[in-house]
Amino acid sequence: VDAAINWLIQTSQAKGHFRTKNVRGRGAWIDGTAVVIHTGDKLIVNGRETALEAHTAKYIYESGEELGIGTNNPLTTEESRRFLDLCQIPSWQRGVNGMLLAGWCVIAPVCGALPWRPHLWLCGESSTGKSTVFREIVKRMAGEAAIRVQGNTSESGLRQTLQFDAIPVVFDEAEGEDKASQDRMASVLTLMRSASADDSGKIIKGGQDGQAKAYDIRSCFAFASIVFQASQQADLRRITVLETKKIKDAAKVDE
Repeated sequence: VDAAINWLIQTSQAKGHFRTKNVRGRGAWIDGTAVVIHTGDKLIVNGRETALEAHTAKYIYESGEELGIGTNNPLTTEESRRFLDLCQIPSWQRGVNGMLLAGWCVIAPVCGALPWRPHLWLCGESSTGKSTVFREIVKRMAGEAAIRVQGNTSESGLRQTLQFDAIPVVFDEAEGEDKASQDRMASVLTLMRSASADDSGKIIKGGQDGQAKAYDIRSCFAFASIVFQASQQADLRRITVLETKKIKDAAKVDE
């Protein structure tokens, strides 16, 4: 027993101090010259699937719930073009909105590896197809690789759910109908703002146990609401607003 205890102590000392900043959750990361996608139960290192314990690096990749990302059956060029065509079908206020929507859907799952993470806000009046676009395109493309939340979700809840993960956040019903909702959304937007750039710094929160905890949020956000809720200039520079408009034949929206 004494020998085992001594071995544990000596091995721990040889490893050095444990650094929380070296812990990496699910999502895409830059690891030296390698691009690493942590899918929860495995790593994809420069396009090749690798066991979590087989990748040697200074970072610690913690296992987690599977994201449903793999290297089998990638989209062909033709299939990708069909997706782009699909994104341009809705009735947009601006013709470029379909391209911007497709772009966000493609980069959001690998947001952790990006030096700058853009966000989008889908808005529009009733019967303009906004909910259909968000449900059938944004949510389905994000799949299991995103956190899906509703309007009464708080900033602290999002932050604690993400922990070390670098995955997108899909935020439906992001309305600000009363003062409490507006304050809650303002806090969420502050979190989104800090997630935009690599050099934004960490979020440090004090705990009830007297120990501070640092968060490094690296997520792309997608919001949906009837009215665009952001008002600060810093948010306007980070969010792409995709607005839908009414068409004469409302039945075509559901199609």
